[in-house]
Amino acid sequence: MFNMKDGNDAIKSLNKHLSGFPTVAGYIDSGKNIGQWEITRFDLGAATGYFSQMSDYGDGIALLKDGVVWMSITPMEIESHILPQHSAKGKVVIAGLGLGMITLSLLKKKSVKKLYVLEIDEDLIQEFHSILDESHQNLWHENIQSGRLEVIQADCQKPFENSVLHKIKDADYAWVDIWENLGCYTSLPKAAFIQSQIKAKRIDYWGQELELIERLSRLTSGSDKCERKRSRFLDIINDFELPITPKILSKKGQSFYFEVSMLAAINTLTGMRKQKEKKEPLAIISR
Repeated sequence: MFNMKDGNDAIKSLNKHLSGFPTVAGYIDSGKNIGQWEITRFDLGAATGYFSQMSDYGDGIALLKDGVVWMSITPMEIESHILPQHSAKGKVVIAGLGLGMITLSLLKKKSVKKLYVLEIDEDLIQEFHSILDESHQNLWHENIQSGRLEVIQADCQKPFENSVLHKIKDADYAWVDIWENLGCYTSLPKAAFIQSQIKAKRIDYWGQELELIERLSRLTSGSDKCERKRSRFLDIINDFELPITPKILSKKGQSFYFEVSMLAAINTLTGMRKQKEKKEPLAIISR
């Protein structure tokens, strides 16, 4: 079970301004292979989250492709999905299946009426249910059979076919997560490319907080007071080229999101230093 240590105040604020964390599905034990994919468990224990200083989840779960981790269930992963958990409603598009954490969590959200998942790998689509425990297999199959959930094979980096676009266009909400590294410099262009086609009313993407803070770093200095940074951050949100969730949060909600984004950037940079990566700030960190 996910537990943010010494984070009661943060959790209260998260529940007040957003909608808490996504729920985590149950998965089978390690050793399952699906084409080029493998699911494995690893001893995680306490670890730094996306914005928390220390969280505990117990065993970590990872989905590997040819030995490279593409998605994992860790405090970082859970905490970095607070926006889709909050904003998804009506007709929802999720770009990237992975371990299906956010997809399965949203299936438990009654305000989500139709959920389209776009995934390029046919093996993963066909056998995804087999990595889930019995209760979540049932959840998956029930929603497939009812038509509430539809998984579509599609390359999100290419123009969608008209038959696909007809289904997913004008979604109420979209979430994009089709890259393996947090802070990937191509994440915004990829999300923007998808948005240019589907024209979702609201769209967010994995790691967008790092893009926002990177822009803030170009406009402020270390000597600037917090209130000035907060004000410039809100300007960046309002001027952002995509219709992201923070644009419609209350002023207090935007202020809370500023704090979360700052912590996410600090934790990401700290993680990079620990890994002794010689890369540009906020550029890449493995999930």
